[in-house]
Amino acid sequence: KTEPQYRDVWGVTYEPAQGLFDHVIANPLSDLGKISGYKLPSFENQIADLLPLADRAFNLGKYVIAADPVGLYERARALMGFEALLTAPFSQSQRFRPLLDLLTEVTLSVIDAYGRSGRVHAFMTWQDFATQTGMAMRMETFRDYYRPCFVRLIDACHAQGMHFIWHCCGQILDLIPEMITLGVDVVQLDQPRLLGHQTLADRFALHLRRA
Repeated sequence: KTEPQYRDVWGVTYEPAQGLFDHVIANPLSDLGKISGYKLPSFENQIADLLPLADRAFNLGKYVIAADPVGLYERARALMGFEALLTAPFSQSQRFRPLLDLLTEVTLSVIDAYGRSGRVHAFMTWQDFATQTGMAMRMETFRDYYRPCFVRLIDACHAQGMHFIWHCCGQILDLIPEMITLGVDVVQLDQPRLLGHQTLADRFALHLRRA
């Protein structure tokens, strides 16, 4: 029996699939001309439900990590579609920045709520900026469009006394120096063998010792 299609709180329509991730079949913002009428979801109730669990873990002496419900780059990809996302800096640049700003503001509100609780040690995001062979975009594009957003998010975490943990799959050797400069506290890799353990040690061990 085929499972029905469904729409998430962001207005993205999915088709159930086997495996970890369902297929996106309709992107509400493939045309960013629609952004003026787009309503962002609120995570206030979700956070209110999670904070008692964070409080319990904190009181038990656990290191508490809060999950990012937005995921700036991944959310933009779901909202726009992958091709539209990659071409937006060139074809819809004047509307693309406002979208990233909106997603950043939502994420900042989440960071603020977790930080004010005093029960969260770290904020973790899952954003895969690379394929198996290299970055999905030029580093110049990352620095121009995404870096300012990450500066705000990481600074907000540190201002609340929280660590910033960034999961990123793919061949991200070119991105890691940028992560270090941005002040990312932990880079969580599922694919260290893709990058090469010795390569990681040779290129970044000195940075880690200095940190």
